[in-house]
Amino acid sequence: MRRYDPTVDRAIIETFRKSKNTELSSGNLKLRIETDYRRGGKIPSALFSSRLKQMISSSRNSRYMINPILRKKDYGRGGNVIYSLTEKAWRRLKLRLPILTEDSKREKAYHLLLHFASFQNVPRDMADSPMLDEEQLKHFLFKTHISRNELKQVSTENGILRRQVFVSRKKLKTIDEPVKITRLSREQENDDDIEIIRIDYLSGSEMRGEFYYTCRLPGISANEAFNYDQSGILFSHIELTRNEISECLQLLEKEGIIKRLSSSILQYLDEVRYDIADEQLRKYLVKCSILHGMSTMRMNLAWQCRPPRHEEVLWYSFLWGDAMKEGRFLEFREAGMKMKQIDPIRQKKLRHSRESSIKSYDRGAKKVFDELRENYRPIPENYSYLTDMVIEWIYPSFLRDLYKIDAI
Repeated sequence: MRRYDPTVDRAIIETFRKSKNTELSSGNLKLRIETDYRRGGKIPSALFSSRLKQMISSSRNSRYMINPILRKKDYGRGGNVIYSLTEKAWRRLKLRLPILTEDSKREKAYHLLLHFASFQNVPRDMADSPMLDEEQLKHFLFKTHISRNELKQVSTENGILRRQVFVSRKKLKTIDEPVKITRLSREQENDDDIEIIRIDYLSGSEMRGEFYYTCRLPGISANEAFNYDQSGILFSHIELTRNEISECLQLLEKEGIIKRLSSSILQYLDEVRYDIADEQLRKYLVKCSILHGMSTMRMNLAWQCRPPRHEEVLWYSFLWGDAMKEGRFLEFREAGMKMKQIDPIRQKKLRHSRESSIKSYDRGAKKVFDELRENYRPIPENYSYLTDMVIEWIYPSFLRDLYKIDAI
């Protein structure tokens, strides 16, 4: 049996995305594909007809993320057969989401990439906990062939460590612990870089006098990505298995987006770790995270002034999941109802304050967006599929349009 080749399906979808016409006749569609994607080469009519038939079918097809993808209008003998994308297909295209199942693997990989945009400062998970006592640290250093004398103090500072404890079966309480943070590392800087952090609980803490260590290595491993506390992080509603995470990392490596780290420490630990392959790409993704924060804050304020529009609901649901969407929009509705109950003069002042903040976020987002285009020009050229998708996720076209027309 011949292996499925998604080239024709992908060309059909791309032709509709780039076309100014929402409807195309079968003949026009075939001609455009042959001209733009086959460089004049012919598509066998039987293959083309077969793919169209599959794409208009409502039956579940494992090749596609949604069914059907296309609508068909047949004007009878002698008339044209017209095709157009379904509403679901258009929605996915607007958000730069894949329609073909084959491309969904890449989507998951990019979710993971944004999750750990810098691939830095992810605490190492040792013995099911990042907290090590003296004996555990001693064992870790022995295993990695690092002498305690090699570690030099880099910095020390006082700070606050926030932790959550259960005060009842279901209720959590947040406690701010005053701590001293001491950072240790080896003097040389290379792929063997390792950072040891000692946390000492200070006066005012219930754990005063106690301390622990945590170890940090460059990049991230599949196990860390799987065990990392993802609550409150972009795409945290999308649960990936350990095998899926490994596949995503391998796909990102294959595309040259991340690289596999090689060092003696990792060999001693028998661990595979990855990092962003291009430092400029890392900076680009960090900027994207900042842009996403501005977009989210902007829309949170807007939804307190007006109901969310259809495309905005789809966008928020895609980023945070349906459960988070329902909870947040319930809060916005309740805030709107409370707004109507307050004094009209105060109501006007509050709305003016929110609109002023929205415009401030719009200006900030536009500035970051322009920086991405001007200061990182090689990145979209070298990673076009990635950057097109990411930008549409974090700063979609409807948001850019709101800025252009100075609307809330």
